[in-house]
This record gives sequence, C-alpha cells and structure tokens, in this order.
Amino acid sequence: MNPTSDIQKANRCCKIYLKIRILLIKELQKVIAEKKTLNYGNIFVLWTSSTAGPPVSTFVH
Repeated sequence: MNPTSDIQKANRCCKIYLKIRILLIKELQKVIAEKKTLNYGNIFVLWTSSTAGPPVSTFVH
C-alpha cells in the first residue's frame, strides 16, 4: 500500500467529480433559463431522468 498513490487516486476522482458537477450545474442553469417555455411535466421528467437530479423544490418557486 502506497499512501501517496492513494492520495493521487482520490485527487483524480475528486477532479472528475467536480468536472461532472460543473457540467450538471450548467445544464441545470440552461433548464432554469428555458423554464418559461417548459411546463411542469417536462421539468419533472428532466429531473427524474438525470441520475444526480436536484431536489424538486429547486424548480418550485
């Protein structure tokens, strides 16, 4: 067991996770921007179809 390589692996995973998270946030912002043209059903489908969907309450204002 090499603790240094474990730390490097963890850092790599973190970077990948952050990249994915940034992409998801950008997608979410697009959805919110287009919200005016989307009805409730579309938003719910978008939320349920994405694996790391935000809580429904984010859309309910």
